[in-house]
Amino acid sequence: QNRRDDIHGELLGDHNALSPLDDYEDQRPRFPQGLQHFVKDKRIAADTITKILEAGYVDTAYEKGLDNTRTFPSPTSPHKDGFHFRIDYIFLTPELSRHVTKARVVNSNASDHYPYCVELKHKAE
Repeated sequence: QNRRDDIHGELLGDHNALSPLDDYEDQRPRFPQGLQHFVKDKRIAADTITKILEAGYVDTAYEKGLDNTRTFPSPTSPHKDGFHFRIDYIFLTPELSRHVTKARVVNSNASDHYPYCVELKHKAE
């Protein structure tokens, strides 16, 4: 891993994966059949997000205290059966993440997911 701290990067969007930083144990025993891919060996499957975190990316929602704020499903989703997950993320490189001023989940019915957004402060040169 040759990671430079001065390189800015982001990974964002619907990852369809759970984070090891979130607590889903209360929901795990009741995952419906269509969502069983979130459970592996009777544990929450968080391999994808774990790899992103191990690569050095910062989970902006976790850093801003929104780690258990769910982004799926919204009321327009066919899966609105009481199971709520955070599967939409904005991961930033450490240098870029230091510029995050706000993070929020938008209450919107425009999609089957709630939008997640961050605001970054502009660095004057």
